[in-house]
Amino acid sequence: MVSGKRRAKHPTDEEITKPITEKIRALIEPAPENAVGVKIDLPLLIDASKFLTSRSPWQEWATYSEMAIYIYELIRRTVSPPADGVGVASLDSSINAVVAKILAFPKTYTVAFELPAVVAPDLDSIQIAPNVTLVRAEAGKHFPDVLFNKQAAATLLGLAGIRPNPSVAEGKCYLLVATQGLGTTSASSSAIAAATSNVKQILHLCAVHGTGFSQTVVPDVPRQKVEVFAFEHSISPTPFHVDLSDEFQRLLCGVEISDFTAPVGLFGLGGQEVKTGGDALIAALAPYRALLDAADGNQDAQRLRAGLEWGFDAELSGDETQAFIQASIGIEAVLGEDDVEKGMTDKLADRCAYLLATSMQGRRELIASFKSLYKLRSQLVHGRHKRLQPPQRAALFQLRDILTKVLRTETSRFVN
Repeated sequence: MVSGKRRAKHPTDEEITKPITEKIRALIEPAPENAVGVKIDLPLLIDASKFLTSRSPWQEWATYSEMAIYIYELIRRTVSPPADGVGVASLDSSINAVVAKILAFPKTYTVAFELPAVVAPDLDSIQIAPNVTLVRAEAGKHFPDVLFNKQAAATLLGLAGIRPNPSVAEGKCYLLVATQGLGTTSASSSAIAAATSNVKQILHLCAVHGTGFSQTVVPDVPRQKVEVFAFEHSISPTPFHVDLSDEFQRLLCGVEISDFTAPVGLFGLGGQEVKTGGDALIAALAPYRALLDAADGNQDAQRLRAGLEWGFDAELSGDETQAFIQASIGIEAVLGEDDVEKGMTDKLADRCAYLLATSMQGRRELIASFKSLYKLRSQLVHGRHKRLQPPQRAALFQLRDILTKVLRTETSRFVN
């Protein structure tokens, strides 16, 4: 389930290094005497970002606005001037450090998603997918040391209304996702978006089958209640916060590990055993290992993962019209074809009917229902209806139900 593109050869010759060094130097204006910090020239920042994203490999991973955010955050974390301003030697070394990090691209990150409701005192780590691990925080393991022992400072800053740097408390559980690309505080930056997609796919796979992770959206969770942060794989990683939607944070607050009941003995004749914690999660995900471990090049796995992510979004969205369209895209992702052809609705209706119904009468009814739903989808997409009307809201639940059944059937068939 690794998301991300193949690492490109990094251009580090004079055609790239010299111009970008000059641009980084130009956009950092030394602070006045007795000031702590640097003033970044916005037009020059945009110019440097456009210079990079017009060239490979940066153009494959980021828009110029995302690159501008990355360079800005990188300078803020890298340039640490003395109290009497930025001296020439300090500025030179800082610029060289910034340029070196820019040229080492795409970046490799770990993105950590805190799961506050998961309590697993015996857990060390569970490999969920090749790039996704559930871990219990422990000093010296899984995280850079800089993330530990900052709880007191974080509490004081929080009371003062200041957002503290990311920190880790021993005993808390996190989903760690390894990813490549560009990582900033924005959830839309390529590395963060890829990691978030992985988490959505795993959580919705569990929801579809009613096993593994259970999920409840916790209402009224204050913003930044859940710790989500990332750190680059480097000698001295500097963790940074990731800003997720309030809805996603509320869902992460309610993620727990469900108990798993397993048969004991031959054909289950020995009764049943209830597994809890990490053992329950391992047993619950075992039937879906083939899908979780499938390489990115596996087209069937890609379709299912896309469908799972669209299904997750359709369930989480508070906008009923948007959720309806997301559910329809999820069905198309799993059962549709790459080439858009006339008669797509008929094909999707037939595929859903033969996949889900067990009788001719059931298939006829499902085909008629599906075509009615897709007529409504067409009206929404093409602007004839701006939003779902109250009498049409039942259509959303019906379409979500169809997508859930399609995903449950197809993910089971993939692993079998």
